[in-house]
Amino acid sequence: MKKKINLLIVKASPNSDGCGNKIMLELERFVKKELNCKVSIFDQQKESLRRNEKYQMICDGKKMESKFEKKLMACDGIILLSPVYLKQAPGEFKITLDQFAYRMNEFPLIGKKMVSFVYCDTNGAKELNQYYKNIFSSAGVEFVGTCDYYRAFQSLDENMSIFKEDIQTMYRYIRNDVFHISDGQERLFQIYKEVIQKEQEKGIEVHRHKRWNLLNQYDSLYDYVKSTM
Repeated sequence: MKKKINLLIVKASPNSDGCGNKIMLELERFVKKELNCKVSIFDQQKESLRRNEKYQMICDGKKMESKFEKKLMACDGIILLSPVYLKQAPGEFKITLDQFAYRMNEFPLIGKKMVSFVYCDTNGAKELNQYYKNIFSSAGVEFVGTCDYYRAFQSLDENMSIFKEDIQTMYRYIRNDVFHISDGQERLFQIYKEVIQKEQEKGIEVHRHKRWNLLNQYDSLYDYVKSTM
């Protein structure tokens, strides 16, 4: 019997109330009741209060994981909820992403699925969704669906209905071990692999090589994911 699927809801807004909080609470109920999944929450508003803590640093070769990284690595699928700030991600959440950047060339999220819901008043949702798709895809994520919600022109209920269908599709992919690797991800894998091999030939040894000692055994990213299924 397979373990219970764990879906992570990431609320990128640093605000304690508003549209993002409303959506997060509704989706948490939906995932628990309709899909019977375990739900984890990363709420940027709460994490922004902890800026004095030590986050993802390399000190004498010892890695210190942030709560964001731990939750990402432990989940099966990611539900990202984000407002648009002048066509960009909220500053606090951008810092959170930057703290995970040291692992981006390790394909740390390979095999995980993701959907995103980006909302704004009048403009920027589509552009920010594409930004998130580019960032997380390069870390290995398979995007299942994106939703661009413009509050001035569209109905929240209609967009939420469509987004829940995306979440259900993501759930089915995870449950049935369905995976897809894009051509872009495969090309990126080969580029990184060549760089890592050249570093190792020169005797360079940094934290990412531990991960690549495993990845180097495979000719493609597809072969690696297939071997883990």
